[in-house]
Amino acid sequence: MKVKRGVPQGSILGPLLFILYINDLPKAIMPNVTPKMFADDTSILTNRQDSKELQEDLILTFNQVSKCFKQNSLSLNINKTYFTHFFSKSTSHSEINIIYEIITLLKRMS
Repeated sequence: MKVKRGVPQGSILGPLLFILYINDLPKAIMPNVTPKMFADDTSILTNRQDSKELQEDLILTFNQVSKCFKQNSLSLNINKTYFTHFFSKSTSHSEINIIYEIITLLKRMS
């Protein structure tokens, strides 16, 4: 099969080219969501008091990242994708359940 893109895995040039390739990801997502990138790992951080706003941010960001990856012929490995939700003691159980439902939905969307 003919290879149209890429460099051999383990090459010295691979990490540098990948960083250049993925460097436009922060521009592809909303300003109130912060991407933290290191080599081929990316964390996306957001902070919302309201669970509805958090839901909207998560879904929109996930769609934006998916679109950016698709445009660059990249794929998101959902099996290596994790969501961490930090909340205060005053957060209701219904709000926590909403977040877990959103995460389940996002994993199904991929």
